[in-house]
Amino acid sequence: WLIQHINKLTQPKLGFAAALTFACALWFGLPFFISQPSANWSDIILAHVIGEEDSLHRTDEIASTKLAVALKEYCLNIRGNADQLGQLGKIRYLEHCPLPGGRGLHAVIDTPKDGQVTLIFPPKGTQVIADLNEREGFYSKIIRINHTSIGIVTQERQKIESISTHLHEKFVR
Repeated sequence: WLIQHINKLTQPKLGFAAALTFACALWFGLPFFISQPSANWSDIILAHVIGEEDSLHRTDEIASTKLAVALKEYCLNIRGNADQLGQLGKIRYLEHCPLPGGRGLHAVIDTPKDGQVTLIFPPKGTQVIADLNEREGFYSKIIRINHTSIGIVTQERQKIESISTHLHEKFVR
């Protein structure tokens, strides 16, 4: 009789303790796993650009104001006035694209100084490690401007730093 009485008293407590332990593990552990940066974003953007290589051959001239509006989604603005936005170069392609984690922004710009450059903005909130990669004649580098990650893709590795510097000068939060 005594053992049955003890079991009745401890079973609800054990169930509650197990549920509490699980809840704590979920509460503290889930954000850790969700926010883990992906180490291969420069490879992801390379694969994206290679998969949409036709975007590199576009001759469209998209209004710079459309880029300005798209950048606001990523909490970025162009330093100076709207005329200075055109100084980035001719915008040949500007589309939202599906990427791991949601919708990203894909822009192709013919810059006056560095030639053609592709910019890929990973989905908002994506944790990205800044790194450099190369594949099939393309080079990519992830940079950060404030809290926004931007993937730079070009066919000339030596131009990546110049493009990065130019973006840091032009984009502000």
